[in-house]
Amino acid sequence: MNRILRMIIHIPHGFIAGIFTPFSCTAGILFSAGFFFYQVLEDWRIKDNSYLDVRGWMIGFPIGYVFGLLLKGGGIFA
Repeated sequence: MNRILRMIIHIPHGFIAGIFTPFSCTAGILFSAGFFFYQVLEDWRIKDNSYLDVRGWMIGFPIGYVFGLLLKGGGIFA
């Protein structure tokens, strides 16, 4: 699979984890930990360079976090 496409398809996962975090830190941590645990196991088993997946997640998370902050108290639905 193309490296850029592989990063892009993991951005939504980071985005969703970022949205959860301002509302429930526990949910954000669990969602993120589950993703990282899966990536470590996947790379350990099939050696597929999971850092590309994590890189996509790291792009989506801060975007989702800012969006979650806006949803929570920034005025969009406040």
